[in-house]
Amino acid sequence: MTMRVLGCWALCAALVSADDKPKNAAEAVDAMNKAKTARPRSRDEVPAILEKMIASADVVLGIKDASDEQKEQALATKAMALNAMTNYKSDAAQAAAVKDLLAFADMVEKKYPKSPTVKALDFARFRVKYLLEESEQLDPAALTTFEALKKKYPKDRSLPTYCGALASAIESAEGPKAAIKFVEEGLKEFPNDRQLASMLKGLKMIGQPIEIIGPTLEGSEFNLANLKGKVVLVDFWATWCGPCVQELPHVKVAYKKHHAKGFEIVGVSLDRQREALEKFIKKEDMPWTQIIFSKEEEMYWKNPVAVKHDIHSIPATYLIGRDGKIAARNLRGTKLEKAVAKELAKTSNLAN
Repeated sequence: MTMRVLGCWALCAALVSADDKPKNAAEAVDAMNKAKTARPRSRDEVPAILEKMIASADVVLGIKDASDEQKEQALATKAMALNAMTNYKSDAAQAAAVKDLLAFADMVEKKYPKSPTVKALDFARFRVKYLLEESEQLDPAALTTFEALKKKYPKDRSLPTYCGALASAIESAEGPKAAIKFVEEGLKEFPNDRQLASMLKGLKMIGQPIEIIGPTLEGSEFNLANLKGKVVLVDFWATWCGPCVQELPHVKVAYKKHHAKGFEIVGVSLDRQREALEKFIKKEDMPWTQIIFSKEEEMYWKNPVAVKHDIHSIPATYLIGRDGKIAARNLRGTKLEKAVAKELAKTSNLAN
């Protein structure tokens, strides 16, 4: 589960000014704050932008006469950028990004133990240690660590979000029944959380039909019902979503290997602009259908298909069997291709 708060923290990043080195702490803080006000033009710019945010924060932290408040701003900025970097680095560089984040967290805890940033980094540690990668087995320490975070920060507003992310890890490792039980317990603690309620609804949809209807990028009308008899991946995603893009190679493998056998994909794009989607799918050679609306009020998180199915975090996927019912959801990594192969074999056998 990749919530906006987990996977897309870099959307608020901006280019740091390339002006001369700041003359004092005030100028350094001003340059750093400017790094948070504009948006990158494309996802490809994000890693370089985050590096510049980190560098600008280091400048502030390196100024002797910087005030405690200015240093705190720098700590928070660097923590946010390092955490986001773990989503936007390639698989090969991700381990290094995680190492940098954990080293920074240790430093802040020792040098600035009373800093509010310690809390943000505690949650960041939890995320990169237990939630960043899909696993066949859930580390029992994930549950005990989450309980410790709840006791340490009982009123933190991000707790439901991390509860949902942990539920996704449980779903991946132990299956939907275990995840349903965990989410139901979570809703007792956070009864008004929309994301957890939406997740529970999605988990209980497995084995049920789903309706997906909407306009395509090419201008036609897509209806999932027309693909009955095929295995279909419905992928709620966006070009600005780091975890979505990281999953793309696995999606491509599944499509290339099984398309000729009856496997289809339909993307439901939560992009803000059609042009961004067009450019991205052309660059990445994505031949499958994309649903996207034309009006601004029907884009991003207001996409009517996403709204209808209570999609509050992406990537969110549903694997549909040939009977039109949901066979599995939120498959990641190599699990996607294996699940597609299994579903194709199962339905083929049933057909025989």
